[in-house]
Amino acid sequence: MLPVRTARTFQETLSAVEHDNGTSGARQKGVVGRRRQQGKVYAMTQQEAEDAPDVITGTILICNVPADILFDPGATQSFVSSIFMTKLNRLLKPLFEGLAIYTPVGDVLLVHVVLCNCEILVEGISLLVDLLPLELQRLDVILGMDFLFSHYASMDCHWKEVVFRKTSFAEVVSRGMRKVVSRSLISVLKVEKLLRKGCTTFLAH
Repeated sequence: MLPVRTARTFQETLSAVEHDNGTSGARQKGVVGRRRQQGKVYAMTQQEAEDAPDVITGTILICNVPADILFDPGATQSFVSSIFMTKLNRLLKPLFEGLAIYTPVGDVLLVHVVLCNCEILVEGISLLVDLLPLELQRLDVILGMDFLFSHYASMDCHWKEVVFRKTSFAEVVSRGMRKVVSRSLISVLKVEKLLRKGCTTFLAH
């Protein structure tokens, strides 16, 4: 679980963040001030999620509320949309240290708060996750590597299944949506690796 201080209400936390940074989840092209932890998220819209061959989308209960979710091993943390967050009726807690989140378009978003121990139900089994608020379009929640690792998950991206194996319960499977993806698609992660190798990059409109 992410280190936190005392709990605050949603409005109290937003007021504190706005006072310190001018906005909540502010966008920046670079990180300033003291050193922050870093995270990455590679899909922020439903279309990006559906087009990616290495992620799984679906609908699942989070705190007993149906959510459009994305299982994404390319995301280092797990995220919740600002709109869906208001449906969960849970307290935001300030992070001990702010996180700098790198988005698919190269922006850096600063996150200072977290929703702790949100319950996810998979075939009646309760799994807990800490969710960072982020502006997501038509996606409610992104479940990243922190969640997948802590619950011993394995992903079958071809059949769009996520299998959870823990000694405390029998194997459970979350089945998502399957979609054929064009071979010409290069994910953000792939582009990053190509650029590191010195390949020439072209942008087309």
